[in-house]
Amino acid sequence: MTRALPLLLCLLAACVPSKRREVYSPTWLNSGEVLLLGRVKLTPPLAEEEQALSWLVSDWRGKVMVIVGDEPTPIARPFRTSEYSGRIEAPADAEYSVALPRQPFAIRGCVVPLDLSGPAADQALLPGGVRVDIRPDDVAVYIGTLHYRRDEFWNITGVSVEDDYDRVLAECRKRWGEPLTIRKALVSASDIPIRKR
Repeated sequence: MTRALPLLLCLLAACVPSKRREVYSPTWLNSGEVLLLGRVKLTPPLAEEEQALSWLVSDWRGKVMVIVGDEPTPIARPFRTSEYSGRIEAPADAEYSVALPRQPFAIRGCVVPLDLSGPAADQALLPGGVRVDIRPDDVAVYIGTLHYRRDEFWNITGVSVEDDYDRVLAECRKRWGEPLTIRKALVSASDIPIRKR
């Protein structure tokens, strides 16, 4: 039995699709990649007791999964595990910086895993369906803060995009110690439909 445990753990870990690679500097980018900077904010904030996550996905606690794809098709129920593939794991109300292919893409929506322990997963689906313009000469792109307002049942009552570009640019230049061009390409909140859970 003890020999089978490592194999079982590897099989279980393989069930969770891969995420986008976090990068903390443009020097970490591979050829053909762009550094994407953004934030997801929830009001009210995500409370610890709202998530009941198994040990397999315990590192998802306090995170919002930004679901990206080639087309701006909004995410919908039933949300399949395979749709987590290529996600951005964004800490709630904190900047994220990830490497993406240097090509336009779409934010299909966001998912907050609430309880993945049972046969029927409980996940809050946050609306999306917006395109992000990435240009061939981009090195770093800032898309803004997607701010979702919700009620206690995870019904979305409002969506806005906040522009913290000047602060983010100053922090990045301080951290990287180099002149850096971060192009501002804010997503449009008017393209995001508000819907009930």
